[in-house]
Amino acid sequence: MANRIFLLQKRFIRIMMGVGSRFSCKGLFKKLYILPIPCEFVFSLLTLIIKNFVNLLTITALHGVNTSTKHQLHRPTVPLSCIHRDVFYSGIKIFHRLPPHILELKDETPKFVEALRKYLIF
Repeated sequence: MANRIFLLQKRFIRIMMGVGSRFSCKGLFKKLYILPIPCEFVFSLLTLIIKNFVNLLTITALHGVNTSTKHQLHRPTVPLSCIHRDVFYSGIKIFHRLPPHILELKDETPKFVEALRKYLIF
């Protein structure tokens, strides 16, 4: 279903910009400052994580060992696929893969959201 919506989004962008069906939409998305559907999903997940950041556990909160990942968010280690498909689990997984310059802004929500949007567009 998401793939079909993404194809419709690209078709609409091409019609709006007056280009042919074989024209790449990547530059058009950047020019119009629009997130493609897959990036919009990632953006929504990460804004959910930031808005609920105080409710999530860090690794330091679980144990007092001074490790290199002590400030990362804790993901449950349950071998159930329903947990691995959870929104927060997926969001935390993607959150840990963000570049450091965006992760530094996690305490300033508006700046984080703007930096994330720019990162996903470009």
